[in-house]
Amino acid sequence: MRGPLPAAAVALLLALAGCSRPLPDADSPAAVAYAQQCGLCHPPHQPSSMTAEMWKIQVARMMEMRTRRGLPPLTAAEQQVILDYLTSHAG
Repeated sequence: MRGPLPAAAVALLLALAGCSRPLPDADSPAAVAYAQQCGLCHPPHQPSSMTAEMWKIQVARMMEMRTRRGLPPLTAAEQQVILDYLTSHAG
């Protein structure tokens, strides 16, 4: 019989489980836009994983990352829809 999992393994499993939950309002146009656009580079994170202020910083950083990766920039309207979605469901 094996002993309990190390704390790092437990933390990793919890983090992975948090990423696999459905997004809030998953069928809404805003959630779909978030999943499609941000999912180009990584699995979408749960909006509750950051505060509204943190999402504002993160979305700005990701716009820069899109440029560095050669992806087309989001329009101002697309960016606002995604940011509104994330901040409305922020933790």
